[in-house]
Amino acid sequence: MYECQVGHVFYSYTELPGDACSVPRCTQKRRGSATVILLPRYGFTTAAWDPPQWEGRTERAGSTTLATMAFVVAAAERRQFSGFAGVAGLHAETCEGGEMLAVNRGDSKVGFALCTRCGYADSERDSSQGRMQLPSGFEKHIPLESWGRQPCWSAEEAPVLRNHHLAATQVTDILQLDFSGVGHGGLTPAVVTTLGHALRLAGAELLELDHRELGSLTCPVGPHGRLGLLLFDDAAGGAGHVVELAVTANEWIKRALAVMRRGPEHDEACVTACLECLLTASSQIDMEAGRLQRRAARDVLVDLISGYVSPKSSSPPRTPEAPESSPDDRLRRARERMKRNPRRPRR
Repeated sequence: MYECQVGHVFYSYTELPGDACSVPRCTQKRRGSATVILLPRYGFTTAAWDPPQWEGRTERAGSTTLATMAFVVAAAERRQFSGFAGVAGLHAETCEGGEMLAVNRGDSKVGFALCTRCGYADSERDSSQGRMQLPSGFEKHIPLESWGRQPCWSAEEAPVLRNHHLAATQVTDILQLDFSGVGHGGLTPAVVTTLGHALRLAGAELLELDHRELGSLTCPVGPHGRLGLLLFDDAAGGAGHVVELAVTANEWIKRALAVMRRGPEHDEACVTACLECLLTASSQIDMEAGRLQRRAARDVLVDLISGYVSPKSSSPPRTPEAPESSPDDRLRRARERMKRNPRRPRR
């Protein structure tokens, strides 16, 4: 897996020569060296001795990042939309049967240690080899399929792969939104992420689905790596949900605005997100990272729907200076302030 200077992520089952980005028309070079990722043939499993629990905090090992090359390789099932949802400059494209890649780099971004005997894995703390600096307790781990207490390794063995990034691929239907032609100064990464969750929830309401059947991802799109958004079906193989929503884009984007507003009282009180509008289990990580900005995203979406495009400069307009007042005016205002806020006598 590789990444270029503007953020394009691309991957190959063989090592790619040179140092150029593989995205068509992108002129940037790669950032750093290649990352070797491991794609388990039969997926992932939990340990038999560690069954799921009904209560308690969920233990997280690293975080999952998503990427796709569906829109940079040739594909037959592609359709493009200009002025998507009636928004001037918003370009959209659907891809049926596109491949998405999910990667987990571990807590310290240096991968996982993986037992080659039973498949047990744990997040690495540093780059090393053999038994040196293994994650805490790794040497004494119990085999995944065992219910006993006998460790998987002896004191002399080291059947382990070090610093491997775990990954999985899935084919699904994807919709790509490119905001580079919109020109709205308020389209920050946090606002685009918020719009992604609003569209995801709105699409689930329109199609009467569980919101977990749709996913969203903020990422660079196009040859220049401009800020964009991916919306996709979470069902393996794709279910045609985002393709169907793209056909009714005008209704979809209005429902997204309604999802963020919910009602006058909520619209006035909620700033970032809450359980009434955008906060779900799927958006919890973005909420914790400060990437949900409901009020700012609502204002931007109102502008886009109404056809208004704000200036690209995000600096606030200058307040015009008041004309210089006369001495009599200043004395009058001072007397009024004294009447409203009389001073207490000194002791």
